[in-house]
Amino acid sequence: MIATRARLAIVMLVTFLLQVTLFVDIQPFGVAPELPLLVSLHFGRVAGAERGATAGFFMGLFYDLQHPSPFGLWALTCCIAAYFMGNLSENLHRPTGVLAAVSTGIASTIGVASFALGAAILGQPGFATPDLVRISLLVGVCNLLLSPVAGRVIRWIYGSSGALRAAT
Repeated sequence: MIATRARLAIVMLVTFLLQVTLFVDIQPFGVAPELPLLVSLHFGRVAGAERGATAGFFMGLFYDLQHPSPFGLWALTCCIAAYFMGNLSENLHRPTGVLAAVSTGIASTIGVASFALGAAILGQPGFATPDLVRISLLVGVCNLLLSPVAGRVIRWIYGSSGALRAAT
């Protein structure tokens, strides 16, 4: 259990650092992927709704430290997205391969749009713009393409299926 938590912390830290360093400069189509959201979705898919929501909350909280939005909004977004992905995976099916990537892309699109609308509700200008649909779709595509890598990393965190069962 300690090794699982250590790997989880390492992946969260590396995800945060990649988002705020590498993807500040590398933005395919003018939009950066939202790695915290991507990783949170995979937390939910692999670890289940409750564990995924907890990990997603902390992943979003890391991102909130740097992001110019109301503090806690990314934590809330990642938490809810991970919970719904985990719930979907637990109750309907455990998607793999292309279906997992597509569902991650769709959930990322919805997550980014929800984040922007939440910021607008909280009175933050500049998030819910006419460009929101394009940005949300492009983030969804970027996260769809990165989904297989994220899935492997998250499965590595939990190791064997026995470790996953112990963690959930």
